[in-house]
Amino acid sequence: MALIDKGEYWNYWGEQVEDSIFGGSSVGLDKVMKLRRFKELRKAFSFQCVEANTGNTDPAARIRPLLNLLKVTGSKYVEVGRDVALDEASIACRSKFGKPLIVYNPMKPTGKYHFRIYMLCCATSWISLNFRLHCVSDITERLDGVTFPEEIRALNEEMAESSSIRKCVLEVVRALYGTRRIVNSDSYYTSVQLLLALLYVSKACTREEPYGKQALTFLDM
Repeated sequence: MALIDKGEYWNYWGEQVEDSIFGGSSVGLDKVMKLRRFKELRKAFSFQCVEANTGNTDPAARIRPLLNLLKVTGSKYVEVGRDVALDEASIACRSKFGKPLIVYNPMKPTGKYHFRIYMLCCATSWISLNFRLHCVSDITERLDGVTFPEEIRALNEEMAESSSIRKCVLEVVRALYGTRRIVNSDSYYTSVQLLLALLYVSKACTREEPYGKQALTFLDM
């Protein structure tokens, strides 16, 4: 039995297109749950209760426990190679329920409105090792349960004077501090200050240039 990707989620309800093309009787989700019921549950998708008067400004607060759990388990069951890749990923979305998390980017091929995620992946297995969801949130919220409070405070102090891009990179590569791995990224995520910061925490960094890759290694310093 194989899972069939039908694209938009409502294609799993109602009359199945393949029945009229190939014949037979496909199994939809109508007998499991009505589409209207699924939409109602989808509106309230949550992993923790956030009261309206608590003063919590994290737009991803209801799903933050799941996001932080994925950060903990990302590299737990895989042998990470020496090279890792850092870049952003975009997930197209026009839902009115995700407005605080959606960014506008007309250059992406899948649409103009996306969730933006800064990701660190193993260059060998392509498995995501760490990530950060682009939204207005505090580092304490983003790393709650991921690492110790002392390390969160130290990282916050370390990045206090950094630019927003350097903060993203340093937070995402935090899981590999002291491992002496090579971080590959494009020029948008690379600067002299960032290279020095990565070398300080025992990592090398490479930068993709238009005329080929130029690597900055420990021997160059």
